[in-house]
Amino acid sequence: MGAIVVSTEDICMDLTLNYSHDEEAATWLLYYPADRVIVPFVMSTVMAFGLLTNLAFLLVVVRVHRMRTATNHYLVQIALSDMAFLIFGAGARIMYFRASPVSSDHRMAGAAGCIVIPFLNSMAYFASLFFTALVTREKYLAVCRPLEHRMLRGRPRIIRLTLSVWCVAVLISATLIPASYLFEPFCIKWPDSWSTKTNLPDIAATCEPLSRNWVWYNNSMQTVPFFLTMFLTITMCITILRNPHFRVAPAQDGKHLGPATARKIRTRHQITLMLVVNGLVCFSLLAPFECSSIAAWLRTLVPHPLLSDDQFNLSTQIVRILAYLQAAINPIVYYIVHPSYRSAFFELFKRSKRLDPNGKTQSTQFCNTVA
Repeated sequence: MGAIVVSTEDICMDLTLNYSHDEEAATWLLYYPADRVIVPFVMSTVMAFGLLTNLAFLLVVVRVHRMRTATNHYLVQIALSDMAFLIFGAGARIMYFRASPVSSDHRMAGAAGCIVIPFLNSMAYFASLFFTALVTREKYLAVCRPLEHRMLRGRPRIIRLTLSVWCVAVLISATLIPASYLFEPFCIKWPDSWSTKTNLPDIAATCEPLSRNWVWYNNSMQTVPFFLTMFLTITMCITILRNPHFRVAPAQDGKHLGPATARKIRTRHQITLMLVVNGLVCFSLLAPFECSSIAAWLRTLVPHPLLSDDQFNLSTQIVRILAYLQAAINPIVYYIVHPSYRSAFFELFKRSKRLDPNGKTQSTQFCNTVA
């Protein structure tokens, strides 16, 4: 589980960063000025908003019976993984920020935190990514290969696919553990002129990789699955939008079918369009973060980077906020694009209750199945 902290003397004997006469070098250990605004305010707001939106969507699915569909089963998995991503991603960064002014100080989490927090964050990220692709694939089969889709439908298949996605996310995340495995404490001697500052810790700790190769592996295993999944998902979205049945059927259903059947088909098309829009929004907001990971790796290979450290840190924080925002707004996309999801949301919080003849509270009944 990494290094074991025995005593302050042992730590300081092992490694001490001495900045007694070097204020400029000591400054690089601290958070950048932009971080002091982005982390406690912007990141906290996005995390709180995301937890509320995803929790509200889970309540909609649980409380409104007609929302318990196969499609919403996958969307529930996305909501759960997005909440975990916000907690172990944004939440962990906020925790570190409040615990220490040293930007790389993970001492609060301890040796176990170097393993558990990155693992859970990666698992949630990959699960959300893969479930987004999976639900898009389901609608791709429904629109472009309807006969095959009818043969593959069923609750056992849904459960198998769900477990498979979580297992793949767990396995990939487990292989990334060595990239942050070592808990490395160190002592800091701050500049003598900073003696009046009381919040500077004498001991800090970082989560280090077992070797430099694990950093490269971590970056590649984060970016390669993302771009591969993005390419496949966007390809399926384009195929769905170009499918003649998807473009023509909604306008002509009423001419050949009964009102109930036509309404059901239109609802299915609306859900398909909603999932296509959600997939495109998801990958659009995540792509800048993945590109910044590649840029961070390339930055170590060039002697004179295009951006200064301040500028690169600010850009990294911005794209990280976009990634967390993606996890927060998925339910908002559902409500905006699909009227049934929007009405279900309002029914959850505004539906009236009436008393039955025995005086017991009885909830309003719902109809109109969402396919």
